[in-house]
Amino acid sequence: MAFSGYNFKSAEEIEFHLEPTAAGPSTVWARSIARRLGCYVALGYPEYCAHSPSSPQGSMSRYNSAVLVSPQGNVLVNYRKHFLYTTDETWAEEGKEGFFSGEMPDGLGKLAMGICMDLNPRRFETPFENYEFAHHVLDSKADLRLQPVLDKGPQGRSEETIFVTCNRIGVERGASFAGTSVVVGVSKGNIKVYGCLGRGTEDLLVCEVPGPGKNSRRR
Repeated sequence: MAFSGYNFKSAEEIEFHLEPTAAGPSTVWARSIARRLGCYVALGYPEYCAHSPSSPQGSMSRYNSAVLVSPQGNVLVNYRKHFLYTTDETWAEEGKEGFFSGEMPDGLGKLAMGICMDLNPRRFETPFENYEFAHHVLDSKADLRLQPVLDKGPQGRSEETIFVTCNRIGVERGASFAGTSVVVGVSKGNIKVYGCLGRGTEDLLVCEVPGPGKNSRRR
């Protein structure tokens, strides 16, 4: 939730910051930056989705979501956080579609996408060794894993999976955010760090990683 902040205590408190599905100011900004710099842009935002006219008046769903935009400015993914954290549960619904996976253009391979708490067991109720999101990455044979928050990568499959994660810095309502955004490769239980920002460091991280094809590279 890059522009709105994260620590909201109720649906009423976040109401002003809600954006329509992949059509609000966050997505407009992402599309503009993607076209200007010729790159992919992903960022989180608080989403609202209006129900059909037959639904009760004023009925809507709210999600902690992330949008992924192509270098041409096209929205490729609108992902809704599947496993909520305590802070989200005050206003958001779980994304019913589950974790995302899908083919990326430009030869980037298959993408698996989650948000923050998706890495952990749902509500910390199932055993950690179930690794729901990690199994999703493996089962979908993802080449690239994108997750807007800092966390640790799962065990990789036989080929390398690239894990890209970004975490905010600063303080919001007494909560301190650590930063240390990172790009790592995971292969056969081994982890290679391609790039990492320091704790509390605001900067642009650029690094080259292997592409899905033989001898190919991507930045």
